[in-house]
Amino acid sequence: MLTEITLTLQAREAATLPASHGLMANAAALNLLNRYDEALARELHDKESAKPYTVALLTGLKAQADKTLTLPANEDCRWRLTGLSKDVSACLKKITAGDDIRIGSGEFVIADIAVNSTAYSLMADKWLSMPTERLNPHIGFQINTPAAFKRGRYEYPFPAPDVVWTSLLNKWNRFSDTYCPQLPLALSEEVHLTNWHGETKRMAMGKRWSVGCVGRFNYGVSKGQDELLRLLHLLADFARFAGIGWQTTAGMGQVTPMLAPPVKR
Repeated sequence: MLTEITLTLQAREAATLPASHGLMANAAALNLLNRYDEALARELHDKESAKPYTVALLTGLKAQADKTLTLPANEDCRWRLTGLSKDVSACLKKITAGDDIRIGSGEFVIADIAVNSTAYSLMADKWLSMPTERLNPHIGFQINTPAAFKRGRYEYPFPAPDVVWTSLLNKWNRFSDTYCPQLPLALSEEVHLTNWHGETKRMAMGKRWSVGCVGRFNYGVSKGQDELLRLLHLLADFARFAGIGWQTTAGMGQVTPMLAPPVKR
């Protein structure tokens, strides 16, 4: 089960947060889940491998010259959380309006909640059975917060086809009940960046900085690779919930897929 919830948070008093508040947001998310399922929250906290949830940065706060974000008292902002497993999804759906939340030094109350859920099988059925003529050969992402990938021992701040699509498939097969086939070994030859406009940005992760990329990235798929094209459309749709890259539980790798309408091939 895949679930996203968008919380409308109202500041109880004027709130100030650092621009890089991902670790604070993650701590707040775990504290919120702990109210509804202590065992699950403890498991998520202790888990060292890929985790079945994501935490976004708050949106709607005003950026200041000193690189902090502010929100006046009684004003609203938005906070998005996603669940990639049945247990996390069920816990997210228990969250109710009126709950208090503390993120860093900011104190908020949940004023409203929007929920969107789907099953892995439904998403897979939609894309993997899609007629080729209805699929656009170009797939894109708007990367909203810095995305970085692990390449060997190093952090790689660019969504090259081999890292972005392989990492998404690995995450899908880790948490989904609908297994997807492996990507071809010649992925870098069959999928290519058609155009992109982006830059690198830093995010504070405790005492260290993580460097990732933001911007718009478009990928093309070679003619005749229909099954691969279907799979990439599926993974792009999945990325709405899963994010891309690492540190997605601390605000990194938040993306908006750009699944364009079909064009004449």
